[in-house]
Amino acid sequence: MAFLVPCAPRHGRVRAANRPPPPRSGGRRAPFATRCRLETHQAPAPWSRLSPELRQQRDALARQVEELVGVDRGIFAMDGDDRRAAEKALAQLEALNPNREPLLYLNELVADRWRLLYTNLTIVGRRRALLNLSPSSRFGFAMLGELYQVVHPLPTDSSVNSGRSENIVELVVLGTHHGTYRVDADYSPDPADRARVLVQRTGTTLRPESLVELLGNERRQLIDQIFDPTGYLDITYVDELYRIGRDSCGHLFFMKRVVEAGSSE
Repeated sequence: MAFLVPCAPRHGRVRAANRPPPPRSGGRRAPFATRCRLETHQAPAPWSRLSPELRQQRDALARQVEELVGVDRGIFAMDGDDRRAAEKALAQLEALNPNREPLLYLNELVADRWRLLYTNLTIVGRRRALLNLSPSSRFGFAMLGELYQVVHPLPTDSSVNSGRSENIVELVVLGTHHGTYRVDADYSPDPADRARVLVQRTGTTLRPESLVELLGNERRQLIDQIFDPTGYLDITYVDELYRIGRDSCGHLFFMKRVVEAGSSE
């Protein structure tokens, strides 16, 4: 469920800008090691909502971040002062987190469709050149559209303690070829930490077939490497509208719940 990428290989240049301190567990963990089951609530949960005053603060911080990062969501080059200001605002939002143990109510709080608003993961250097990946301000071989994550609820069967998620990346190649790249993954709550999920990629799909041919094997392998979510994700903020996560490599993901038309949220 970590949204984009595991730790960059030694010779790569996919990196997190302004990476925070090392994760509190002290290092990367095997996603599906033997472990006890974490009890989660399947009934409607009394999870917390922000007060009206704190909701106003949340909305102001979220607007500030979106104004600073623009449509490219921090993935490409971004002014350093703007990035620091955005991440400061997100740290302030994390301090307001009304749900400190979100995995107790994972199906109610987290299972949903989410859209990426910001990440400090950047794709630069040789990798960006190989993909010929361009920001929204200029034309290139390939451009990113929206990036989504779909988290499916944990099964109600008490013998099963893993769920499914999909990361969906919209792509436009040569300005006219539209498609999607999807990463399927299994996730499992970490019984030692009620804000952490362990993630293992299970497969990838690139559609339509014409996009597979346009990208070629080398680009496809690179995309698979960049968007591999294997590792863990700490959910550091979640409410009825927004979610913040920090993964096993210090990458930060700020996401907004996709609210269906007619919803009261």
